[in-house]
Amino acid sequence: MESFGNKDEMDIPFENILPNKFGVRKNSLSLFIISGFFYFISILVFYLKITGEDVEENAELLYIILGTILLIVGIVTIENYWRINLSNNNSIKIIKKSPNKHEVDTFIQKLFEKRNEYLMNNYGHINPNISYENQLNNIVWLRKMKVLDDNGFQAKKNELESIFSISSKKIGF
Repeated sequence: MESFGNKDEMDIPFENILPNKFGVRKNSLSLFIISGFFYFISILVFYLKITGEDVEENAELLYIILGTILLIVGIVTIENYWRINLSNNNSIKIIKKSPNKHEVDTFIQKLFEKRNEYLMNNYGHINPNISYENQLNNIVWLRKMKVLDDNGFQAKKNELESIFSISSKKIGF
C-alpha cells in the first residue's frame, strides 16, 4: 500500500489555489562562505609552512577537512522546489524531484487542470436566475485566476449580456 503525505496534510479548496507556480532554489550561503574561509586558511597555512614558518603539523589538512565537510553539508542542504501561492498568503511547497521530476510536473499539471475544471463548473455557468453583477464578478474572477483566457472571457461576457439583454454600447470617450 502506497502512502503520500504525512501528518501535516490539510484540505485546500481549489478557490484558494492561485494560478502560478514559482521555482525556488534555497541554500545556506553562510556554509559556503565559511567553507571558503577554511580553504583560504588552509592555503595560508600551507604557504607559511613552505616558507619555513613554524606551523602545527598537518594544520592545513585540518582546515581542508573542515572546509570540505561544510561544503558537503551546504550542497546536501540545497532545497529545490515549486511554490504554489494560496490566496491567504500561504503557499504549497512541492519538492521538484520527489519522487521524480516527471511525476511532480505531471502532478502539478493535473492539479491546475482539475482546479480549472472545478472552478469552471462551479463559477463559469451562466444562470438567468442569478444576478447579472454576481455572474459578471464570477467571470472576471475566473479570468483573473487564469481559468478563462481573454477570448473565453469575452465569450462568457457576451453570453451573459445576451441572456440579460444588456447592450454593450460604450458611452463616452
